[in-house]
Amino acid sequence: MKTILLASVSAFAFAGAAAAEVNLSGDATLGYNDNSGSYWDATVAVGFSQELDNGLTFAGSINFDIVDGNQGFIVGASDYEISLTTDTAGLYFGDIDTATDVAFSTPDGMSVGLSDDFSYYVPNADPLLAGTWNDADAGIRGEVTFGGVSAYLSYGVNNNGDFTGLQVAATGTFGQFEVGFGYQDADHEDGEIFGVSAGAMFAGADIDLAYTSSDAEDSIGVGVSYGFGAVTVGGYYASNSVSFDEAGVDVAYSSGAISVAAYFDIVISDDDAIENASTFGVDASYDVGNGLTVLVGADSSDAGGDDYYVAATYDLGGGAEILVSYGVDDDNSADNEIGDPEYLAGATVEVSFSF
Repeated sequence: MKTILLASVSAFAFAGAAAAEVNLSGDATLGYNDNSGSYWDATVAVGFSQELDNGLTFAGSINFDIVDGNQGFIVGASDYEISLTTDTAGLYFGDIDTATDVAFSTPDGMSVGLSDDFSYYVPNADPLLAGTWNDADAGIRGEVTFGGVSAYLSYGVNNNGDFTGLQVAATGTFGQFEVGFGYQDADHEDGEIFGVSAGAMFAGADIDLAYTSSDAEDSIGVGVSYGFGAVTVGGYYASNSVSFDEAGVDVAYSSGAISVAAYFDIVISDDDAIENASTFGVDASYDVGNGLTVLVGADSSDAGGDDYYVAATYDLGGGAEILVSYGVDDDNSADNEIGDPEYLAGATVEVSFSF
């Protein structure tokens, strides 16, 4: 099904290429890590758009991923999307975001959340055994805005071409308040869920509230963010009816050549026999000048040990950059994603290029 859809999209895109505006972009990476050896990959993206009659715009995009599978070049298509839009409405198809992923958000720490991907259930041939959840081949989403209110609806499309996994969402702005609603039906791996949210700004502080509910659990969360000068401070607290409550604070500073971001998260248990688990992290960078940037960072977790990294990047110009990094993953819990830049464990030298 996906192969047919991709072929159809590609044929449609290039058939109108003479009339449409076509854009090419891409990136390539070549690196060596002393733990995992050499690696490389490249991506080429094709995008196009065409203004039609009556204020309509038809657009599409598709990525071609080129990877080394130890058997030469392997080319695969991904992230394909086609759309038909106006100033107040849109219809999207392909590797797209769900309705609630686009329009409904919650503070951190809430254990009940609406799905951000498309999936469908495949029953087992043996009725006594559980079936499986598969990723849908594509998704379809419609959205419309009228009178300050925006509404969104999406479905997944399974390998038989059937619609599955309904989601709806809506947002509206009323004075200084923004309210939201999200719902997904039971054709999702985490079941039927609905949520409501509200946000506002008071005295320069952004405040967000949300409530989500499933058949098994409810969550209530609040998030606050306040910026003054070069500093931004944020925090959240989430109360979960079944899972542990969670809380956290973060601070970011950016001025001139210096950027620093730090966070502290804690999982709160009301059971005296279970200790609260906390995580702390900090990432910093300094723009030395002449294209050279130095980066350092560390994080520590009660459950995952201590990780840290030091790195430097040098801008070669023309979209090219060289990276040298060294990372330590204390107990392999970071899965080669150390710090916010997500560096590899060990020593790495990498050259990248984008256009």
